[in-house]
Amino acid sequence: MANPIDQIETKLAGTVKAVTAGFKGLTGVFRHLADEHREVGALMKHVSQTTDPQVRREHFPHIRTELLSHEKGELSEVYVVLANYEQLRGVVLQHNGEAHTLEKAIADVDAIDFASEEWETSFAR
Repeated sequence: MANPIDQIETKLAGTVKAVTAGFKGLTGVFRHLADEHREVGALMKHVSQTTDPQVRREHFPHIRTELLSHEKGELSEVYVVLANYEQLRGVVLQHNGEAHTLEKAIADVDAIDFASEEWETSFAR
């Protein structure tokens, strides 16, 4: 079970940044995606700053779930539409490659013990 204080800090950081994004004109799905980016980014920063295996064990499953579901949402809701525009097909192809890289990186981190020094290096990548 994740530490409630850590969860609150992450949500708060995401909310503050989401409000800022709203003022910058993001709306709809783009605002939602920006909110998700910020929330998981804050949690990833927190995890990257610790060597405590318990903190890693508590938070990495949530990070993994959020990253993979976010990516799946981007692929099915955003990039599928962008692929309809010839000018954007290169962007879509590049993103698809990056999506596979992300999935592989997550699988690599998943395969390493939380207490290992290798975990920190793999997570940073």
